[in-house]
Amino acid sequence: MNQLNQQIASKADQFSQYFKTIVREGNKHEVYVLKDNAPDELVDLIHKAHGDFMPDDFRYETILDALYAFAGCDNADIDDVRLEADIYTHDLLQWLGSNLNRVGYCDQAQDEFGLEKADVLTLITYGQQMEKDEIVSLVREGLISLCT
Repeated sequence: MNQLNQQIASKADQFSQYFKTIVREGNKHEVYVLKDNAPDELVDLIHKAHGDFMPDDFRYETILDALYAFAGCDNADIDDVRLEADIYTHDLLQWLGSNLNRVGYCDQAQDEFGLEKADVLTLITYGQQMEKDEIVSLVREGLISLCT
């Protein structure tokens, strides 16, 4: 593993320790949030990775998943880190329904991958994959920026 990958893995592991789970009162759903003592550089990275979705439970969880993936990338190229889309219909529909802007990812996937005749769940899967790829890329860029 090269020195930059080691620094990124170490920083990602460090950052992953600043998340905790809470239970939302209304729906008793467990979500990830930052601990109060999270460093400002992590807060900045999260803001950048959220884009226009601030705050968003899916983005928080995906950011944490990305940090875990980068922390464990060992000898892998950090450019190869990728998170897979959900496979269960319930999870995909929950993702789509959680923010109306997510329809845009599905539309973009349809255009980019030529999915004109695809079924709805395929479009949603590709849309979620596009969002996850975007988040991983933003986390990667943030970690590289902090380590160089």
